[in-house]
This record gives sequence, structure tokens and C-alpha cells, in this order.
Amino acid sequence: MANLLLGTRKGLIVYHKESDEWKHQATHFLGIPVSLTLVDERTHTWWACLDHGHWGCKLHRSEDRGETWEEVEAPKFAEGMEMKAGVPATVKYLWAFAHGGLDKPGVLYLGTDPGALFRSSDNGNSW
Repeated sequence: MANLLLGTRKGLIVYHKESDEWKHQATHFLGIPVSLTLVDERTHTWWACLDHGHWGCKLHRSEDRGETWEEVEAPKFAEGMEMKAGVPATVKYLWAFAHGGLDKPGVLYLGTDPGALFRSSDNGNSW
């Protein structure tokens, strides 16, 4: 069964394909902007990057096709790092997400604003 995950300003909408027809399966994170999603075909894990206006960037994963979601720590800059003198480096947006390839199990990449590329080698448990 094929799935389509749509990140919107109002949440995550999931469709699945039955025969030749797409059907609405579920809506998650209702009312929260979902900036992007990833389905990792290596592990079948679903990922959702949230752009919560008050709480900032959040990262969630589901290992059971959206039945349950677990928040995992989003990448962040090292303590004391500055973007320029006197301005602490803070991740403002998660904007690119990819797995490391079939030959690199557990490797994930997340691109951020301000511009940085974070790497995880343990399926997103740490960055």
C-alpha cells in the first residue's frame, strides 16, 4: 500500500492508495504547521518536522505508520556557538530531510535555517 504524507500549515494529512484511488487515512498534529515529512523506506519510520509558533522546531517520528508519534530532540547548535558576534546560534526552521542511503543504516541528514547540516548515525536519537 502506498502512502502520501502532506505537511501543511494546519497539520499532517495522510492518504493511502487502494487500488487506483487515494483515500484519506488520518490527520495528525492538527493546527500545527508541518514543514516537511520523510518516510524512511529503510526502516518504514515516518518523520514529521513541526514549526510550532510558540515552542519552535519540533521533530516527531512514528514507527507504526502514524498510530503513535514520539517526539525526539531536534538538532541544535553546540552550546556557546554564535552566528555572529553576540548572536547565539539557534535553529529556527527544519527545511531539508533525507536518509543516508540504503548502504548507510541509521544515517539521517537534517538541513536547517540558519544554514547548517546536521547528521545522525543512530536513527535520529542524537544529532
